[in-house]
Amino acid sequence: MQIRGHNSVPSGVSAADGSYNEASNAELAFIKLQEDLFTGKIRPNQRLVESDVAEELGISRTPVREALKRLEGLGYLTRLPKGGLVVMEPSPVQIQNMLEIREVLEAKAVMLACERISKAQMEKVAKYHDLCAQAAKERDIDGYLKWNEAFHAALIADCGNDQLISLIHTFRNQFFYRQVVRLFTARDWRSKIVQHQKILNYMRQRKCRLAAEAEKKHILDINKIISGKF
Repeated sequence: MQIRGHNSVPSGVSAADGSYNEASNAELAFIKLQEDLFTGKIRPNQRLVESDVAEELGISRTPVREALKRLEGLGYLTRLPKGGLVVMEPSPVQIQNMLEIREVLEAKAVMLACERISKAQMEKVAKYHDLCAQAAKERDIDGYLKWNEAFHAALIADCGNDQLISLIHTFRNQFFYRQVVRLFTARDWRSKIVQHQKILNYMRQRKCRLAAEAEKKHILDINKIISGKF
């Protein structure tokens, strides 16, 4: 988990500018820590110590502190009573609450995207669907999470509403979803891909209301999986 030597200074900005370097390193630290959360390298209930993270990343503590604050604000970390931060393990209720919000937001985004999606974007959605299906077939959780996220992001990319996409991104995070995928049965794996295909088919046919309903059902089924396990 290192970002040493990363050269991300844009043209026109001096690398000697300390304030810029701190801000740049804070962003890089945030991205790296978030990636490690998503991939499971950082586990639920793991304590994150600011000085240890700074040493691992090869940067000062100030940008690490900013990155950890952002992750805490997004709900990935929680502060311990005696100080320090620990990776949050989402409860079934928290995951269900997140999915209920997603049902509404993503159904609307799919409806809008269906009306506006380009041929090139449709091909991209189909490509990600195929990759996701292959990962599901192999029970490759990391691959499934990667291509499932790519599929859904591509699906709504042409909706024409950046604020809506930003809201959805807040609630679509693999950190929480990884906990759900671990509960999948063989039937669940198959049904997710069948549902993806149905959404894609409706999008191709410009049956926008049906595409939105299929997206909503897709998310609702995930909530049912959680309800059935707890």
